[in-house]
Amino acid sequence: MYSPEQLLQGVPADLIRMYEDVAFPKFFLVVSGGNGAVMRTHGLIRDAIANYINIDPTTFTLGTPPTAANGSSPTLWLAADIPDPLAQGIVDARILSSTNITLYTLPYNMPIIGFVGVFAGFTLPNTVMGANTARDLIGTAVQGNSEISQFVQTHRDAFGPQVSSGEAWGTFLASITVHGIVLIVNDTNTVAWRLHVTPPTNDRESWSQLRRLFGKLRIMTALHGTAQLQRAFKCRICPAIDHPTPLCPLPDLPGWLGPTPATIAALEDASRAAAAKAQEQMRLNTSAGEGGSNGRSGTGHGQGPPDAKARRGGKGKRGGDFKGRGKRRERDDFF
Repeated sequence: MYSPEQLLQGVPADLIRMYEDVAFPKFFLVVSGGNGAVMRTHGLIRDAIANYINIDPTTFTLGTPPTAANGSSPTLWLAADIPDPLAQGIVDARILSSTNITLYTLPYNMPIIGFVGVFAGFTLPNTVMGANTARDLIGTAVQGNSEISQFVQTHRDAFGPQVSSGEAWGTFLASITVHGIVLIVNDTNTVAWRLHVTPPTNDRESWSQLRRLFGKLRIMTALHGTAQLQRAFKCRICPAIDHPTPLCPLPDLPGWLGPTPATIAALEDASRAAAAKAQEQMRLNTSAGEGGSNGRSGTGHGQGPPDAKARRGGKGKRGGDFKGRGKRRERDDFF
């Protein structure tokens, strides 16, 4: 489950307006592990797409995200000018994974995903009965919350113009589902509950406001503890926000060639180093140009075909350590 709001957050508003002017078919790409030196990554993306759909890598357009002064760049890449059936096939594949690069394909008009967040604090087992109890406790708290009720009944455009406010509220409450996830917090297995609903609105800002209202809930019980909504996860391997990096299911797929929890930190470090090196080289080239041409042109490195393969989702079976032992960036995943 990815978050369109989170993915678009780092994209400059002017660039988003430019994206809007690009004709369809078009879609977004996310590079696992970071963009690194964007021009080299640009070539790897072209090769991966061309190899997957068997076309000349120069026949489509690939927008390169701008690189900021600190070496960072927006997550999203925009691909366009690929025939519609082929473009749809790439989006449907969802993942292109090779030894050189791993790409996640997203539709341009990313739909709102009905993942609200993770409730932690209930002392319930990760069983069907535990999930039903968690759902009922959360549902009761939501039903009794006047702010959420009023907001859903007011922002109900996703349900259609013929649906009354009362019907929209009933549909929303009936859509509440939870799924358990086992976390390791302070060396203790802890069950948290991922909350999903049917989004009542297609407006991203309204959806973000609704999620913030859920964040204000504090569900106190006599027998099952007290639960609150925690901040979303941020998987480093894929764009998902419903699981942390150690629990990413993708590396469990047969034949997976992309990053794993054991390798993603080194990949990110290499990406940052490559971005910094590219920025420094650009600065030096600019300084040299101001002082007179040095007559040298840039050199490239051989980039073999990435042997891209489409991979689909799967279920992981590992436990996750949220203190990030041996993975220092995992500390941002939870709590």
